Amino acid sequence: MLEIGVILPSVDLQRREGLDLAAAARHAEEVGLDSAWHGDHLAVGRDVLDSTVALAVAATATRRIAIGTSVFVPALRPLVWAAKQVGSLMWVSGGRLARRAAESGAVRRRLVPLVGRTGRGGRRRPGPA
Repeated sequence: MLEIGVILPSVDLQRREGLDLAAAARHAEEVGLDSAWHGDHLAVGRDVLDSTVALAVAATATRRIAIGTSVFVPALRPLVWAAKQVGSLMWVSGGRLARRAAESGAVRRRLVPLVGRTGRGGRRRPGPA
C-alpha cells in the first residue's frame, strides 16, 4: 500500500508563513497523511531545530501518524545520547517512530542494540539486533 507523508516546515518557513510546528503536524494527520518527517542537520546556513525536539513536538500533537527523520545522522551526537533520543522518541510517540528511520544502515547496527527494538509501546532488553 502506498503511504504518503510530509516534511515538517523549517524554522524559516514557520517564521515567514506564521506556522506552528504542532499545528502543521496535526494538519498532516487531519488530512489523512501517513507520516510527518524532519531533517537531521547540525547547520545548513540558517536556523534549524534539533530533529528529535521537532519530532517530539509532532508526536505529542498527534495520535496516529508515524514520525521520523528524513535522514538520522548518528555522527552528530555521542552514540549513547543518540540511542537515548531514539528511545525517547519511541516512547513519547507511543511506538510511532518510523522503523525505517530507527533501523536503517548504521543506525540499525549501532543504535538498536543499545535502545532495543520496540513494537507499539513494547520494549525488549538491549541485545544483538
